[in-house]
Amino acid sequence: MRSADKPKVLIVEDLPRWQNMIARFLGSDYTLYFAQTLDEAVNLLDRYFFHVALVDLKLDEKDPENWEGMEVVKRVSQLKHGTQFIVFTSYPTPENVREAAIEYGAFDSIDKAKRGTDATFMRDLVARAVDEAQRIHFGRVESELGITTLIPASLCERETLTELFQIRTLDKLQWLLEQVFRGLCPVRLDPGTFRVDENERRIQAVYWSKAIGIPVLVVIGREESVAEYRPSELVQGGEKRLLTQKHAEHTEPPLLGVVYQLEDANLEHFVDLPLRRTMESMFGGQ
Repeated sequence: MRSADKPKVLIVEDLPRWQNMIARFLGSDYTLYFAQTLDEAVNLLDRYFFHVALVDLKLDEKDPENWEGMEVVKRVSQLKHGTQFIVFTSYPTPENVREAAIEYGAFDSIDKAKRGTDATFMRDLVARAVDEAQRIHFGRVESELGITTLIPASLCERETLTELFQIRTLDKLQWLLEQVFRGLCPVRLDPGTFRVDENERRIQAVYWSKAIGIPVLVVIGREESVAEYRPSELVQGGEKRLLTQKHAEHTEPPLLGVVYQLEDANLEHFVDLPLRRTMESMFGGQ
């Protein structure tokens, strides 16, 4: 299995010996990322989509009051991307901390002293959590990638889009967006890159793909216009590798969408997409 196809697992653990042991248990079936501190964990969660996060609730064994792992748990819960988190507990973990982790939606917990060194138990638990994450992720995040999510309302009203592409309804455009963004998990947009080109009849923007952890340039519009497009027109410097292209079949005029993989960028330039806003909320189901 290629690395890009493997489920991603985030291991939030401050002790290297535990990091190494967990890595041995999980083997080569997953792409593993490690964080020893709260800041490192949050940074990785912002950049990537993870199927599973294994979180040690105590990230500084020398500090009896350190329960920063709970902040990681809160962040995973707030993102609502389907990531399943499993918490590591050890004696003495206060009961209120354990209960809080459960309330935030922990998939399960592992008592380090009792089951932490049980390789079979951990592998089975992570495998079940991955299955649950895949079900929730593809059922929730990608189903929310509608027109009003991906195209800022201030730049594209319904009339603007139908006139721009010379189409009567938005059905095919919605379908094309779903196909283009499938598997990318785009949750952020660089608003400074969004362009509506009325002459060329296309729209283009840079989104942050949490599936691959880097930005992608997306261009959608009339087939002939998109086919002639060159990425350097919007983004300067570095290689732009074509990831995918999708056609909206049986449309008149034909529409095309392409995705280019870009070099890494400053995540601070990106703003959150308004997930859970549906197409119907702005366009009345059209």
